[in-house]
Amino acid sequence: MCTKEFSPTWSHIPYIGGGWSEPTAYAEPVHQWLKGIAIVLRECHLDSSRFEQRIPALLDEFCSDPSPIVPDWIKAPKPVPTSLPKWKVPRDLKRRLAKADGSWEDERYDPLLLRVSPDTSFDGPEIPIRWQIEFDPFDERLEAAGERLERRDIEPDSDAWSSVIQRAFRKRFPKLARELHDDSESSTCVLWVESEGACKRLVELVWAMLFKK
Repeated sequence: MCTKEFSPTWSHIPYIGGGWSEPTAYAEPVHQWLKGIAIVLRECHLDSSRFEQRIPALLDEFCSDPSPIVPDWIKAPKPVPTSLPKWKVPRDLKRRLAKADGSWEDERYDPLLLRVSPDTSFDGPEIPIRWQIEFDPFDERLEAAGERLERRDIEPDSDAWSSVIQRAFRKRFPKLARELHDDSESSTCVLWVESEGACKRLVELVWAMLFKK
């Protein structure tokens, strides 16, 4: 069993203002790391010769990259929205929807996505315009909202969020309840309504539930 450990010295790695500096500044610690891998391979009685031969080429490739990949764990988290954007629908919405495969999306409510599409049939007559909102219940910005559900012994997945929102909508807007429909998927909560007025109220309600003060 191989128990060899290798810990290169990283104390001199440059880190400036939330972003990484030029790749060449990391040449020496990366070189130590690659050599350490070779040492561990040898200690484990594995052939490290081919890997050691490639170290100079790997180091050159690393240093020549003008835009090194920033690890996910140092990326700044997306800020949690503070206020609901003003409701605004384009004046030429019907013209946009009339185009082939026409639809319109509004990302101003991120992490909510507002999607408007034409011609939807649902258990009966055709609905001219479908007004839909969707969101990922496991988005990091919705962590606090998910915790509120968990305190009520509710798993904060897409189906649970859909049920909670539907109950709240029907209680607050009983005259619009018949317009609300669910089309959620395993990883996305999807709700849609049949009119702009109902959608505006749905967006306001969901926003308040997700970002409750």
